[in-house]
Amino acid sequence: MSDVLDRETQEVVKDDRILRFGKADRIEHAVQVVSFAGLGLTGLIQKFFESAISQWWIGFLGGLPQVRIIHRWLATILMLAVIWHFGKAGYRTYVERRPRAMVPSKRDWTAIKESVALLAGRRHEPVKQGRFTFAEKVEYWSFVWGTVLMIATGYMLWNPISTAKFLPGDFIPAAKAAHGGEAILAVLAILVWHIYHVHIKHFNKSIFTGYISRVEMIEEHGLELEAIEAGKSGPQASPAQMAERRRKFLPAFGVVAVLMMAGIYWFVSFEDTSIATIEPIEDVVAFKPLPPELANGSGPALSEDNPLPPITIPETTIPTETTVPQAAPTWASVGPLLADQCSVCHSSSNTMGGVDLTTYDSTMSTEGVVIAGDPASSSLVVEQQAGNHPGQLSEANLEYVIDWIESGAPFGETSEPADSLSWDGSIGATVSLRCGACHSDTVALGGIDLASLEATLASGDAVIPGDPESSSLVVVQEAGSHPGQFTVAELDTIREWIEAGAP
Repeated sequence: MSDVLDRETQEVVKDDRILRFGKADRIEHAVQVVSFAGLGLTGLIQKFFESAISQWWIGFLGGLPQVRIIHRWLATILMLAVIWHFGKAGYRTYVERRPRAMVPSKRDWTAIKESVALLAGRRHEPVKQGRFTFAEKVEYWSFVWGTVLMIATGYMLWNPISTAKFLPGDFIPAAKAAHGGEAILAVLAILVWHIYHVHIKHFNKSIFTGYISRVEMIEEHGLELEAIEAGKSGPQASPAQMAERRRKFLPAFGVVAVLMMAGIYWFVSFEDTSIATIEPIEDVVAFKPLPPELANGSGPALSEDNPLPPITIPETTIPTETTVPQAAPTWASVGPLLADQCSVCHSSSNTMGGVDLTTYDSTMSTEGVVIAGDPASSSLVVEQQAGNHPGQLSEANLEYVIDWIESGAPFGETSEPADSLSWDGSIGATVSLRCGACHSDTVALGGIDLASLEATLASGDAVIPGDPESSSLVVVQEAGSHPGQFTVAELDTIREWIEAGAP
């Protein structure tokens, strides 16, 4: 046994240098540096995307969708590195029986007090510490805790719909806040704590070269130096013992590693909600087929004297205004006209001039906007008849609105407004306003059509009556930063509506 330890000491100590990190340790550190730096960069520019520097980086990396993909690739590399680290730590502890140098001990508390005394000038000799100082242990376990937190919250953000099936929807924005906050904390810890101890206090090159000087060992790791010189720093098991334990460890860890990698695959492939982007519009090349005589080669060849017949593009009438409804004027037909022309400036989220034309109740409750039976005194008509309004109704549609007001501005056949907490009340108008651009009967992005109550309930789990926490409409909106983001009040109303059974 003593011969083995002597050989280990000879391999570790060369000249005035001591081998501190082997090649595997240095490679692992390099992978962690690349993944951590990349995750920090791509994560923070998403968190602070409105800043000029973030916009520059996003453009440099190929746009926001590409930044998201890079971020998730780096997260996958980090998780694979965790598996490697887990196996390496297990091998050193179980097979080689090396001391568990990273586990906090009573000696660390003594080292803390001695370090304070050294800084206060009451101590002059170096503080003796083991393979890892108390400062390095704090940093290591902070990294471990941060990695666990980032993986857990990262899963929630990567797979929000599946997460909401097991946890309340409030966990999604909470995970977003924790993920971003921990990212800032981790980056600051590296820039302040790690950079100071490793690069400013003195430049420790051992993680790059593998070797550390004897002087540095005396100053930072005196106890480890004593163990090395006593032949007690390496494996504390004989070659025969290590071979026996290796035969048990490698197959066991192989199974664990496969299960962990399967978990990572499940993690990254379960759903693509958080990285899905609007598909680009397909480029379509318009062409006119060759005449039959040219296509089959029976006619004369094309030349200056025999050019290809000109392509005639048929005239296309592009509708520039809403078609006038044919039914008797009620809010059911007038409401969409106003939503189409007026909702940009007069909605629940942008009540310009104090006017909200989103619902029947909000329209009728705003004094002077619509005076039932008196269109000439209704400011809605007065403003429109003046012309050049930003949301100008066509002449025919304005006449339709005037007829509606003259008939008493009825809500429907019963002249009674629907319950505001219903699709025909305020819900349908809110959903149409926020979501109609991407989720309609003509543009059903992701297979989701929110143009009508029937289409909404038929769109998978978009709305599950009575269960807002499992409804993807609520889950995606609670995650925030959606292209058609509801206001807080609108989202609360949507939740109440779904809880009421989505009437």
